[in-house]
Amino acid sequence: GSVPKKREAKRAVGAKTRGAARRAVFRAGDGEIAEARLGGKGVSLARLTAAGFAVPRWFVVTTDVFTAALEPLGREIDEALAACSLDDGASLARAAAAIAAMVRDVTFVGQDESVLLAAVSAFGVKDAFFAVRSSAVGEDGASASFAGQMETYLYVRPHEVVERVRDSWASAFGERVLAYRLFRERSAEDPVGRLRERNGEGDRTGDRTPPSPTGARRLAF
Repeated sequence: GSVPKKREAKRAVGAKTRGAARRAVFRAGDGEIAEARLGGKGVSLARLTAAGFAVPRWFVVTTDVFTAALEPLGREIDEALAACSLDDGASLARAAAAIAAMVRDVTFVGQDESVLLAAVSAFGVKDAFFAVRSSAVGEDGASASFAGQMETYLYVRPHEVVERVRDSWASAFGERVLAYRLFRERSAEDPVGRLRERNGEGDRTGDRTPPSPTGARRLAF
């Protein structure tokens, strides 16, 4: 079968966030903690921070940014996804490669890129390292789990963050992700929040690099 169209997922998420002011970046204490805007990992970090746990400084590039940036690509992404079949591995590889190329060249909408760069600069450390991770809506639930299927980038320099955000978005359409979504009969595009944490020197703590289910780390949302 073919991957379901992305528009149903967009409408569903839109319904969840309707009425809320658009926000490009979410930080601790910024208001309502909603998975539709922050994704699963982002919500967990926000809740841990609110509960008083010691966590690395962080911010989330919200699903508002992802949805707005990819909107102009909607038709091309739909066409690529429509050609996918779970019985045809080559079709998944072609779709993943085509969509990745488009997403990595996407332009941020309005002031979104400037807001992201300002959030990076707010850490106030010129030579800081960042971890850029996916934080997807519905990534871990009772019926499906995308653990280990999204790209994570560690020790990212401030000037590299924007590029790594695009790379992380592209991994939402990776070959394994598309196959898993077809298998689980899920929507082909759940909005992705992008999580940024400050990497400590030599930091090896908690849930930084989840293992790939297949042992081969490449792509996936």
